[in-house]
Formats: sequence, C-alpha cells, structure tokens
Amino acid sequence: VGLTQFTTKAHLARALLEAICFQTVDVLEAMRKDASDLDMTALHVDGGATANGLMMQTQADLLGLRVFRPANVETTAMGAALAAGVGAGLFSERAVFDDDRADESIADAEWLRDEMANRAYFEPAIGEDERARRYAGWCDVV
Repeated sequence: VGLTQFTTKAHLARALLEAICFQTVDVLEAMRKDASDLDMTALHVDGGATANGLMMQTQADLLGLRVFRPANVETTAMGAALAAGVGAGLFSERAVFDDDRADESIADAEWLRDEMANRAYFEPAIGEDERARRYAGWCDVV
C-alpha cells in the first residue's frame, strides 16, 4: 500500500486516477444512503480528465455501472461559453435549452447526431467480489 524505492511515476499517476474514481464511489455511496430510492443504472461524465480511457474503465469497474463519455469532453468549457453567450445577448436561454426551437438552436441536428455517434461508453469488467475487495482496501487506507 505504501511507497517504496521501486515506486515509479507510472505508479503514482495510476494511484491518482484510482483515487479520483474511489472518491466518486464515495460520493455516490453517500447519495445512495441519503436517497434510498436512488437507482443508478449509468454515470454520464464530462471534463478533461474523462479523456483518459483507463480512468473511465476504472470508474465503470469500481461503480459496477456503465459510464458514458461524450465525444466533446470539454462540456464544462462549453457551458461557460454558452452562459457567456446568453449574458452577452448573442442568443437566448431558450435557444440553448429548448430542443423544440430548432430555428434558434445553436447546435444543429447534424452536430447532435455526430456527438451521440462518437460518444464512448465503458462497461464494468470486474465482478462484485473484486469490486467490494478493492473498495474495502480503499476504505482501509483512507
């Protein structure tokens, strides 16, 4: 569990990615405790870190859920740009959020089809026993 003289940069990088995934598991476990009727079947992710396929596969494995990643992972920046555009009067909130207003929409149907076709998803590749073993190990050291 600890660092040794044989620990490499690669080990540290992987530990960082796994820590992010385990923290997500912690948050979702807390949500499940607070909302007993929460029935998650998938996790939709975004942000620059999600470009890392190893991290997304690890997240799917540790959650036991399918993880969906959009083709454009920089949706945080996209959201900020859209908010700025609305604030500057370049387009209306309705154009950003209303699917029924194609004439005002900033994203055309072709872009949306391309986005959906090029998204990635990751299926859990480990069983429940392995998932529980890994999470117990995380809880022991944190």
